[in-house]
Amino acid sequence: STSTRSELAATQELRANMSIPQVRLLVNGPSAIQVNKPMPYEVIIKNEGQEQLSGVIVSLTVPAGVQSSEPVSTGGEFESEKDEQGIETMLWHVTELGPGQSRIFRVKLNASKAEHFAMDVEWTVLPQTGAVAVDVKQPALTLALEGPSEVVWGKPELYRIRVRNPG
Repeated sequence: STSTRSELAATQELRANMSIPQVRLLVNGPSAIQVNKPMPYEVIIKNEGQEQLSGVIVSLTVPAGVQSSEPVSTGGEFESEKDEQGIETMLWHVTELGPGQSRIFRVKLNASKAEHFAMDVEWTVLPQTGAVAVDVKQPALTLALEGPSEVVWGKPELYRIRVRNPG
């Protein structure tokens, strides 16, 4: 409505600028390998955006009959587990990734049989959060601080802040 627009124009406008992270995931390695010859593969995460990225999870799954070496990375944490059928899932958690930065995870895969297989790669970015601060003002607010007037270094003390709105 017109009155809402004029009220906004009369006050300082609040602006928030949030964007979707720009992440690129690359997987490099040979498309064919020989039986019982470990071959290197690498997964690269790149933050191509202008903002700090918080929380990327990459899942790499290899079938039974394919063994993996201990993963090595330039950052992040790993978890690995095999199910009853021998399918291995490696999870790579990268908690922080600055603008323009990348992280690399390397692993060697070794096939024990001459059977074609696929590596399943799944990745996700955890929900990104933002906050918009809004000041609330009222001229009638009163504040009171209750607690000891003197303190001893290293000894915690309890203080209470009281806020009143007599208006």
